[in-house]
Amino acid sequence: MPRWSIGRRRTRTGCRGSSTTSLGRRWGPTRRTCARGGAAAFADVVVADLPADVSAASFRVGVANTLAARIPVDFAVHTTGHECRGISASCEDLEPTVPLVIPGARVLAGWPAPPWGQLGMAPRPASFEALVEHLVAEGADEVDATTKLRRAAKALLRVESASPPEIHEGGELWPLVLASFASAVMWYETRDRAGQMSGFHTRMRRAWVDSFGVLPGVAHQTLICVGEAAHKKFVKDNLHLTGRWVGDDEPSPAVHSEVAALRFELAEMVDSTTASSSSTTTTTASS
Repeated sequence: MPRWSIGRRRTRTGCRGSSTTSLGRRWGPTRRTCARGGAAAFADVVVADLPADVSAASFRVGVANTLAARIPVDFAVHTTGHECRGISASCEDLEPTVPLVIPGARVLAGWPAPPWGQLGMAPRPASFEALVEHLVAEGADEVDATTKLRRAAKALLRVESASPPEIHEGGELWPLVLASFASAVMWYETRDRAGQMSGFHTRMRRAWVDSFGVLPGVAHQTLICVGEAAHKKFVKDNLHLTGRWVGDDEPSPAVHSEVAALRFELAEMVDSTTASSSSTTTTTASS
């Protein structure tokens, strides 16, 4: 995990929140490195269809307009850090909190925005536990599987002795490391089919080989299977975002989420039964 990606940003309180370490200052050194021929370091994660003159200002304007089109501006500024004293004096007293940044986080992550003026619930990240559960279901020991998966996560995301203490086990950002690894595994097959991030995938397979002591071909197939299990858990955990929002005269979001989860499990059972029936029919026809 690059050290520059987790630098601390100190912000003032309230909607006035401007940062002492701006996005432009953080992005500038990276752009200068690329200009000097260091772009090869980012070849695995490059996005080919970006404008040639993209800058931190482009990010900020794009983010601000995307949020303004989907959520109230007085919510959006908690994500962008813009001043909004001109809107209301109450912005002098509002403190940025996790609930207030949830609408912006949902939109920027590609999820549907909550109903206008409502904060809504946050997306749930990819589950590291889902990876462990799948391996245990396949016969692995839980402690051993957890240890090896954590080792693979450290190798893939480059959590090394010189890395900031926040991203080491027990550190403040250690859960982020596990969630990032789970997300990488979850989208492994999708990116592999699209031919994206081949270098990153090579590192992922190498980390799996080194941690589990298997051949690269086995690592590839295992990553696909484990990723599929993680994706199913991810979809189920975020049904509260993809399902229809409930009104005041309907069951609570918690009840609605449980019902949606039951529907998801029922759909899986139906798919499994249908696949089994098709297989039986094919075998009978062959006989």
